[in-house]
Amino acid sequence: MTCRNMKSNLEEMLLAPDKASQAAREHLAACPGCRRELAEMQATLALLDEWHAPQVNPYFSVRMQALLREEQASGRAGWLERLRMRMLLGNRSPRPVAAVALAILLLIGGGTYAGIATLTSRQAVVIPKSATLRDLQSLDQNAEVFQQMNAIDQYDGGANAANAGSM
Repeated sequence: MTCRNMKSNLEEMLLAPDKASQAAREHLAACPGCRRELAEMQATLALLDEWHAPQVNPYFSVRMQALLREEQASGRAGWLERLRMRMLLGNRSPRPVAAVALAILLLIGGGTYAGIATLTSRQAVVIPKSATLRDLQSLDQNAEVFQQMNAIDQYDGGANAANAGSM
């Protein structure tokens, strides 16, 4: 038996040790970790057996009834007071309210940061040039290549004209 399987048998060993399987008993004898866990569970049950419920105050019900009568006689509170009491004394968790407040703060802070970042970064926007535009600009700057291209165009123009005339 493995420790994982023994975990499901620990409750049985704790509550009814005589009904436990032989494999569980053998594993418990061989495994110090499982023995320690069983001892901790036994100590917890022993503490729970020693605990006694406190005595109820005999005037509790009388005071509670008086408080209920006072509350009924006071009338219904306004919506603002009810909201305040719900936030202070309600059994609802304040986490949703805190989450909404945090989201609003993040939106305001992020918007402010984005506004500041765009105000401070007024740099010129560089538009990427296409390959064709770069080639044409380099040709304009290189006069020798431009003259060679003109010569090729003139040569092709003459050859094309001769071919067109022979047809």
